[in-house]
Amino acid sequence: MLGRNVQYDEAFAKTNPETYTSPTSYFTHVLHYTDHVKDKTYRVSDRLLDTWWSESRQLAYTAGFPRGVFEADLTGIREVVLEDHNGAFVGLWGTGENHIFACGFEPFVLYRRFGVWENVPLPQLTTEHLHDVHGASEDDVYFVGGRGTILHFDGRVASVLETPTTLNLFSIQPLSGGYYCIGGVGGILLLGNRKGWRVVPTNVEEDLFSLAHFQGRVFYATLQGLYAFDGRISPQLVLDIPLDAAEPLGDAMLLKHETNAWLFDGINLLPLDTLL
Repeated sequence: MLGRNVQYDEAFAKTNPETYTSPTSYFTHVLHYTDHVKDKTYRVSDRLLDTWWSESRQLAYTAGFPRGVFEADLTGIREVVLEDHNGAFVGLWGTGENHIFACGFEPFVLYRRFGVWENVPLPQLTTEHLHDVHGASEDDVYFVGGRGTILHFDGRVASVLETPTTLNLFSIQPLSGGYYCIGGVGGILLLGNRKGWRVVPTNVEEDLFSLAHFQGRVFYATLQGLYAFDGRISPQLVLDIPLDAAEPLGDAMLLKHETNAWLFDGINLLPLDTLL
């Protein structure tokens, strides 16, 4: 789990006023849990924004800016040096250790194919930042970003898809039957795939920075509570507590609000130790 400590950043600012404006003056804490018990905490002078778990290597890839990609496991956290790349990483996703995708600001798309990071050429005139990535396989991948940008990668070429919005898009998760949900600014939620997209009314105005696929539905967190969408009926409120984020964890979801975090299995909330 990724976390931040505002008090720590502010304390650093008081003793380092000349460097505090640099992105490296903000810190991200990487927390590891075993059987719901926090057993490792790493502090990184980087704004880490996304993680992807490699089951085969038993480590997490985590990405952010200004530096890029890190590997984290029980032995520590290490930066992955990428030559000739200065972009700000935002999203990570993969089908397995041999096929991992990253996207971010410039914009850019990188493909880690069998251990080697390669640039994926973007369609001409692609200028908006890319915020998230997800797909069904290494030749069926979606990237979402600013001003309604949605790209699709078929394993060879990335192409621009038509969308019904020019609002910034922040997050994408699969639903079922080859469909995806995309969340964005002002509570916008899209449903569709490379064949087309439609807007789903959410009745919320908060930015949907994160979505979570869980038990056949897509969830999003708001200050009103946790909503679930099954692709058929309107999104339903399923948990009546204020939340900032919902993230998928396979057999559960990670829910966050301010300094608190919980595991949610669809019925029970299990509080996690988030003390830094």
